[in-house]
Amino acid sequence: MLAAFDAMWTERTKAYAKADAKGTRLEKYATLDALGRIRNDLDRMKSAGTVVRGESRQEHATVTALDLTSKSRKRPSRRASTCRRTSSTAPRRRQ
Repeated sequence: MLAAFDAMWTERTKAYAKADAKGTRLEKYATLDALGRIRNDLDRMKSAGTVVRGESRQEHATVTALDLTSKSRKRPSRRASTCRRTSSTAPRRRQ
């Protein structure tokens, strides 16, 4: 699970750097909810003409909840948390 979480962050960073998910593998790693939020962010960034420059990385990712008995889903319910380092990132005008 944490490998997929890390891969999702890598793909998210690529998308935010160009305000576009094309050429990323976000759909492979992000949940539908996360993918929807990312797409909304990208739409707002495109409208504003901005991208994110710098490195956004997550550190110390841990699984904070796991429900293997969930019968309402095809996959187990799980949740991860992380410490995000964003001090070196900043929105910039697209060039």
